[in-house]
Amino acid sequence: EKQGIRRPRNPARIVKRTIRGMLPKNATGRTMYKSIKAYVGYPEEIKAMVEKGQARLVKFKEADVSRLRGKYVTVLEIAEAMGWKGA
Repeated sequence: EKQGIRRPRNPARIVKRTIRGMLPKNATGRTMYKSIKAYVGYPEEIKAMVEKGQARLVKFKEADVSRLRGKYVTVLEIAEAMGWKGA
């Protein structure tokens, strides 16, 4: 049987792959890609740091979903449409 294109189903991997396409295709881009961290949900280690006051959350008003007027699709909806059965 012939195999088709392999696409990530996990939302974190979908985001990482999308970012990979935006990076330069050289050694610098590979280094940048290795430093990317994407999570499904809110990671426990970050939550603990925020509660202890060691880190703070940054929210960008310009990037908030409430500014959108039209329809939009979330990464979770895309992942579920591709067959992701996670949390």
